[in-house]
Amino acid sequence: MYEGTNTLIVLDDRAASRDAEQRTNELVNLAFNARHNRISVWVLTQQMTSIAKPFRKNTTALVLFYTPSGKDMKIIFED
Repeated sequence: MYEGTNTLIVLDDRAASRDAEQRTNELVNLAFNARHNRISVWVLTQQMTSIAKPFRKNTTALVLFYTPSGKDMKIIFED
């Protein structure tokens, strides 16, 4: 990275990845430290609840499309 620049990391449907559970701690650390290093992280997923709760709690903005799962909606709005 270059000094004074902003960085965007896009993670596309990490929940579908085979190593998603093993990478959870790395993602949570990224969520907590990224903004201090001028890094923005966008996570694209079909199931918000598959993302670690600490990562979801650190969300600044959320774009949500219709989901038929009442359980997922309840969890999202409680977070």
